[in-house]
Amino acid sequence: MWGDLAQEQSILQALLDAAGLPAEVERAADHGEAHWFYLRTTLDPAAFEVLRPAVARAFDGATLRWRPHAPWLVLEIVRATPQRPFALADVWSHVAALPRFTALLGVTPENAPVHLTLDYPDNASLLVSGGAQSGKSNLLRLLALSAALSTPPRELRMALLHGPRGDNLHALRTLPHVWHVAARPALPALVERLRARTGGGQPALVLVVIDDVEDILVRSGVRGEKALDWLLSEGAAHHVMTVMAARALAHLPAHLRELPRVHLTAAPVGAQIVKAGEAVPPRVQGAQFVLRHAALGDETLVRVPWCGARACAHVVTWYKAHRPIVEPLPEGRAAPEEAAAEEVASPFDETEIPELTLDDE
Repeated sequence: MWGDLAQEQSILQALLDAAGLPAEVERAADHGEAHWFYLRTTLDPAAFEVLRPAVARAFDGATLRWRPHAPWLVLEIVRATPQRPFALADVWSHVAALPRFTALLGVTPENAPVHLTLDYPDNASLLVSGGAQSGKSNLLRLLALSAALSTPPRELRMALLHGPRGDNLHALRTLPHVWHVAARPALPALVERLRARTGGGQPALVLVVIDDVEDILVRSGVRGEKALDWLLSEGAAHHVMTVMAARALAHLPAHLRELPRVHLTAAPVGAQIVKAGEAVPPRVQGAQFVLRHAALGDETLVRVPWCGARACAHVVTWYKAHRPIVEPLPEGRAAPEEAAAEEVASPFDETEIPELTLDDE
């Protein structure tokens, strides 16, 4: 915690008592980024070195300093400087330069973009795996949003499905590309819609985005498994690509585990030094995601920016205001010549940008 001096004084006294250090906190003072606590003690200042880890945990990563100030010893608790998350705004130049039918997976340590090609038979499906709150839904949002920004609605449609744990894709719902939204066991109904697409010419590509696929399979039973099998085996022939996220691979059918896959791990960064084995919340300020992509080699790390629901919704609103919206045409009808997009550099050039909170997975 940080901010309430009286409560901080009580916490520091408790830490001193727990460490067996005979010292009494007599008063406290606010010096901006450092809070001073005046201790009455006969101990050598070096004895308080043992408090560093406990102070960091109790005061959000703060550091500890001390100084003599007769007749007291002053302990200074210095607030950690929060690092801004690696966010969508940091990779906007890559998103704006995406070719059609591509999505952004992230960037390499050298800041080179890593693309996922959508309209290609060998890329008919992709599985995103990782533990709880490792960033699976975040990556799904990034893939879907960047795909929509690279490809107009008349050429790309989306179907969004989520499991019972919550709709982490809700910020995408108002994109003009979205053609189908469903929760819980809706895979069979979606496949029926895809099978029913008719008309001459090449149909628009449909990007199916499924969050918590294992939960959806459990709730939809055999019909759901058959529907997913159709997406994976017949999807490419029907201009359908499926991107799905799963927590536990052991709960998936064996053939799904063989899909092209990226595996996410959370890597906290910032002022706080994390010791091996120490529990660290995955959503610490300044966290970033890394993933290993087989096509890039085992040693290549790809950073995935935060694409939180608020920032995602902000970009969707900007897109609808500044890009020409061409409604998807009936299958087989020739598309008119597309109007030139209005030149607007970035949604992050606006004066008000939503707070980049790490508000969802």
